[in-house]
Amino acid sequence: MKKILILGFILIVLSSFVHANLQNELVAYYMLNATSGEVIDETGNYDGTNNGATRGVNGKIENAFYFNDSDDNVVIGTGSDFSNLCINGCSFSSWVKYSYDGDNQYIITKYDGNDDKFLRLFVHDENFSRFEVLADGIPANGQCMAQSNEIPQNEWVFISGVYNITHSSIYINGVQENSTACSFAINNTAWEDNQNAYIGCRDLGTTPTIDDTFNGSIDEVGIWSRPLSESEIDYLYNEGDALAYPLTFNAPIISDLMCTSCNIPYGDSTPPYETSDTTPTFTFNTDIQSNCRIGNTNLNYTEMGSERDCDGPDENHTCTLNVDDELIYQDSYVYISCANPNNDNQTEEASIELQMNITDLAMNYSMAILAGIQQSIIWPGASTYIDKEVYLRNSIGNDIYANVNLIAEYGNQRWIINVADENFTPLGLFNMTPSVYVLDLFDTSISEVPDIVSQYVNDTKV
Repeated sequence: MKKILILGFILIVLSSFVHANLQNELVAYYMLNATSGEVIDETGNYDGTNNGATRGVNGKIENAFYFNDSDDNVVIGTGSDFSNLCINGCSFSSWVKYSYDGDNQYIITKYDGNDDKFLRLFVHDENFSRFEVLADGIPANGQCMAQSNEIPQNEWVFISGVYNITHSSIYINGVQENSTACSFAINNTAWEDNQNAYIGCRDLGTTPTIDDTFNGSIDEVGIWSRPLSESEIDYLYNEGDALAYPLTFNAPIISDLMCTSCNIPYGDSTPPYETSDTTPTFTFNTDIQSNCRIGNTNLNYTEMGSERDCDGPDENHTCTLNVDDELIYQDSYVYISCANPNNDNQTEEASIELQMNITDLAMNYSMAILAGIQQSIIWPGASTYIDKEVYLRNSIGNDIYANVNLIAEYGNQRWIINVADENFTPLGLFNMTPSVYVLDLFDTSISEVPDIVSQYVNDTKV
């Protein structure tokens, strides 16, 4: 709240805000941790049935399923399951560790050897990965395919396929390697057929029914009914560590904080941070990629609003308090709030509170008042006196002896302008129209002062 108090015959007071949630449209997610029973879909939509895959092997996160290149498979959808999956775009991701066997190795499929070819994400027999979505199950009627560069064997690789209606794209370890334009629309009626969906193989469409089974381990399989963004794929990759279900980050942890506008050129890393800069700058690190904001009020990231954004998202941050939050008292606080890339798990209040010691405020305010006089209609020509002691009588008839920020004289008129401290102790003086005008400022930032002062002088000059 910014307030101007003009005391005298008239009292006047003037007063002077994303990354999508990775749970959004998540249709199925298989952690593949359980060593028995159904293959659990964490969303509760499509629990699967294991047919021969070895459970409990070492995974990217905890356990994984191992497929031995025979007829091992997991059925995750039957009949028309997933029929609406790709109408508005879709995405698939999985961590895999494969060994070359000379054949295609399927990761996620709704695809057979006949005319029920709808989607597939697989490792090609030439050691690259391919992602494909088809319009109606028949390749001649529309297919959109993207393939990667060669991928390494016998180590964990994160493979993702994204169909966004106009393109199919494939990502390896969080990075897009290929994107192909599409020129068809999904035929939802055709997708509502009897073709099963699998992890670890494809349906041959004849007897025997299973073909091109995976040769290696599969872990953390995700399916979305929307296109994920490149940044979301990168967050899932999580710098190679994999993002564990429920696909959320913890609140960021701030470290290595430095006030770079304090103790120039060395900076200050110890509170209270002392500086004459009323819009101080801080640098710091976070333990994960984060979005951060800075303000003068104890609010969380969302509540601070986008006008207080720092640079980012990143793990290294520079934040400068904006002029709307300019510090006006010697003993002040600055607040920094950070959120993980999904903007969830935020703290209720700011992530960190920074105690400030703002120096030279009186002189800075006096110079701001002088700037206001200099942009008013009495300049040039006015005489000014900065930080003067004056003997005055206030509005209730008491004599007072005070130090004021500035006195300006022009002709037979005087302006006494003063900034109250944080305890709000205004002079409380009469305006002696047309000779003497008094302006008390409180809760007013330095950057606001020149315009306020010049307007007041212009309004009161005879």
